[in-house]
Amino acid sequence: MRRDGTVPEPVILPVSAAITDDSGERRNYDRVLDEVSRPLMQAAREHITFASRHTTYPDGVVSNFEFHGNEQIRPVWRYLDLGPHVVYLSNIVKRTLIEQMREQSRCLRNHGRARQALKDVVEMPDQQADRVIRSIEQNKGELSNALVKQMPVLSETGVWAEIIEAVSQAFQEDLPPIPMQQLLSPSYGHEKLDNPTLEDLIDIFEDSWTDYIFSPCELLLKTPHGDIAVSQRLTTP
Repeated sequence: MRRDGTVPEPVILPVSAAITDDSGERRNYDRVLDEVSRPLMQAAREHITFASRHTTYPDGVVSNFEFHGNEQIRPVWRYLDLGPHVVYLSNIVKRTLIEQMREQSRCLRNHGRARQALKDVVEMPDQQADRVIRSIEQNKGELSNALVKQMPVLSETGVWAEIIEAVSQAFQEDLPPIPMQQLLSPSYGHEKLDNPTLEDLIDIFEDSWTDYIFSPCELLLKTPHGDIAVSQRLTTP
């Protein structure tokens, strides 16, 4: 996404975290990969053999694997139906934005607030303040001997207790969560189905097809071989 300019520098969307932190998403990830790999392997299996001798290939890989079906298999991987992959990736990006990045933003905000609160008690460089905060977390609020050796001021009467209070308060004073809007389609929420008319149902259906199907297809048609991708997307159940 960075390469294609969808996400500006230096932003990186941590989509991997959204996948690895959720066992359900890991299963969905494997399942969406099988959408391509399973039919591809079924078509390619009869063209695979294993020679009696190993060969060193141009990329340095040494293997006795041989494949003799390039011409037969080429259409399978040249014109893939990546519709399920697009849907999966869009859902992961959505979760990354509304869950992962929101949580990371909250943690960074709280840490910055705790750092400033600590420095209001005892002035110190940011790096040293971060060390104190880590020590509080790791030692459950106990003042370590190693920290006292580096910063003797922390052992003065009342200083450590005041730091603990300031840091704890900084992490507790969080902003109220922003309620996530649940949408039936890009333009309509669940209130659209409160005593719905036929026109309401048509609005939701039309809105979903326009934004989820036709608009992406319109973008695909502007790319090389996009017509093939669009035809596969529109004919895939």
